[in-house]
Amino acid sequence: MVITREEFQSWLENPVTKALKGRIRKDIALMYELLVQSDLDAIKELQGRCKASQNLLDVEYEDLYE
Repeated sequence: MVITREEFQSWLENPVTKALKGRIRKDIALMYELLVQSDLDAIKELQGRCKASQNLLDVEYEDLYE
């Protein structure tokens, strides 16, 4: 299945997508706060979660076909 650039842009502008991205941003902020207060074992897990969340927020059309 091929997604056109226009379909991808429509997905980005969809209220559900915007709400999901908002939730991910809130999770990143929460994880940041936990990171500041955490021990070394928890820090590695939180770093991975933050990076994964940021990757979701940063997805571009071209990423679908790499």
